[in-house]
Amino acid sequence: MALNTAHEGYEYQDLLTTYFILREILNEHDAEFYIDKKEHSDDKFDDLTITNELGIFKKQIKYSNEIYDHTTQKNDFSNSNNYDLAIYDLFYSWINSKTKPQEIRLCLSWNEPTDNLTDFIISILDPINWTIV
Repeated sequence: MALNTAHEGYEYQDLLTTYFILREILNEHDAEFYIDKKEHSDDKFDDLTITNELGIFKKQIKYSNEIYDHTTQKNDFSNSNNYDLAIYDLFYSWINSKTKPQEIRLCLSWNEPTDNLTDFIISILDPINWTIV
């Protein structure tokens, strides 16, 4: 991965993390934030953890500079490819979580799926945030 691509990913992650933190402040939640902190060695949801009076919310943020070329597809979740989002790995991460979050969310910078994957995921907030349900 080129360094510029890595920087773009860090910028995207920082901006989205800032959005979630500001949302907590505007909603007047007494919240704690953990950024880039793994709960265990195989934690896939380590980019942002928010703990507030409503519970624990974990987010994994993925960026691709192929935003206009990459469409979310079943293959992104069916094996451990470049994005490391295989459903079995995500499930393993959740099941081994000591905190059992109320929500785990994938935030992707990709185009929405065009195949039957839409039967299993829903858009949250806006089209760039997808969650597995």
